[in-house]
Amino acid sequence: MHILILSNLMSYTWNFRKEIMDAFVSRGDRITIVCENDDPEKYSELKKTCAIIDVPFNGKGKNPAQELKLIRTYHRIIKKHKPDFLLTFTIKMNLYGGLCAKHFGLPWIPMITGLGELEKEGRLRGVLMALHRFVIPHAKCVFFQNIQNLKFFKTNGIAVRKSMVLPGSGINLEKYPLKPYPRGEKTEFSYIGRLTEAKGIRQFLEAAERLSGEDIIFVAAGKCDTELVAMVDKLVADGKLKYLGIVADSRDLLAQTSCLILPTYHPEGMSNVLLEACATGRPAICTERTGTREIIKDHVNGLFCREKDTDNLCLVISHFLKLSYDERAQMGLEGRKIVEKSFDRAVVVDAYLSQVSTR
Repeated sequence: MHILILSNLMSYTWNFRKEIMDAFVSRGDRITIVCENDDPEKYSELKKTCAIIDVPFNGKGKNPAQELKLIRTYHRIIKKHKPDFLLTFTIKMNLYGGLCAKHFGLPWIPMITGLGELEKEGRLRGVLMALHRFVIPHAKCVFFQNIQNLKFFKTNGIAVRKSMVLPGSGINLEKYPLKPYPRGEKTEFSYIGRLTEAKGIRQFLEAAERLSGEDIIFVAAGKCDTELVAMVDKLVADGKLKYLGIVADSRDLLAQTSCLILPTYHPEGMSNVLLEACATGRPAICTERTGTREIIKDHVNGLFCREKDTDNLCLVISHFLKLSYDERAQMGLEGRKIVEKSFDRAVVVDAYLSQVSTR
């Protein structure tokens, strides 16, 4: 079977979909990946087993002419390569790929990785809702990362022929083994992911400005949105923040961190960075919302903070600082237990193998 995968970036595809592709290749399927090559090293590695078509991608692009051009590019690729099955991830891929799948009568499985703009009021929400109602009923099966997103679709009249709720993207427990909790007098708080408002990075940076000291270190890793560059640069210059830029592999950073912080108010599907932190054995401070509460249990493997509330985040961080070494380490162990029980990526791989079949 020839399976075509529409994705956004090579780094994303490698980090969260590689095990799925490996399973298809082992089964004897032929894989073509369409995504932007933002990581030449991973591109070269995947090229050994998969065909790859490099297509530039702008996740925040809203220019109608550019978006229509992207849809036409996907349409031409599918028409030329004639796959037997289409897989898509993230909202743009799901909609644009879904339009093509509907046109060609191509079996298709989208994964809903969060609601994004569907959860926000405005004209764009109406357009996206209409597109979802048009394309989603064509899907052979729709994979959701949490039950709340499935309920949202049903409540808002987006017909789903068949659905499965998966444990997010899952976590590769071998790639992210349990690491000993770090000892030492210093406590390191880390933020890993895109430095963007909706992920709560401003609250993290404001907490760093207030609380950073000789024994309290704040570290941020990820691509920084333009409007936050000046704030990040000032905190770095003042010695209140370590900014590492884009980190291709989070494992070393998680191994040395004391606690991950994610004050997100973004409509998450299931937070991958929280899964990675828990697998490593690290507690987390995060907001309580869809995509986080399934992973973090308050005062068990982490602590909850309020959304868009720097004062509250600082109070929660201060509470964490009062915990003993053993209490922090135990939180980390509880997190590992949770992901081992409920978030093994093998479950996700098995779901794809079972649903991606001949017509």
